[in-house]
Amino acid sequence: MQIYYLITKESSILQTNLSIIVSKLSKALTIPIIILNWNGIEDTIKSVDSVLSQTYQSYHLFLADNASDNKEGEQLRERYKEVENLTFIQFDDNLGFTGAHINIYENFIKDKGFIWMALLNNDAFAENEWLSALLKAGNTNNAGMVSCKMIQFYEQDKIDNVGHFVLNTAETIPAGHGES
Repeated sequence: MQIYYLITKESSILQTNLSIIVSKLSKALTIPIIILNWNGIEDTIKSVDSVLSQTYQSYHLFLADNASDNKEGEQLRERYKEVENLTFIQFDDNLGFTGAHINIYENFIKDKGFIWMALLNNDAFAENEWLSALLKAGNTNNAGMVSCKMIQFYEQDKIDNVGHFVLNTAETIPAGHGES
């Protein structure tokens, strides 16, 4: 495991509400995955463990703690220190969701030749075929971005959303919310 400490300034980047995104970047089969923790270690552990159990194993996980105020970063770093395809990043300041992801992209992913990149919220838990299904869907359809069907946590027979519609006012509306 690689460990990085980044000293950063407050980000003024506009926040987003995206849950899981896979974006096309450049050229390689290894998929970088970003999971960002902030005061949610129990969910983060479940999320990381779901990635570690993927059937598609050609990935590199970037696990970052966004300046949690209860030493969660230290616990996560210790828990996953033996995982070879995981880089732990500790932010000294909370950069927000978008700012932290941009920082990780700029410092660890950009210009490394990846075709795909996956973002997984720390409270999202991926099924074992998640990454291979996203890769297949993206490559089969020559897509620039792929999103998952997200299931509601407390009512798992209902869809949370299958993506978002973006209006010309820049509002986002979840597609499929509440459907079975």
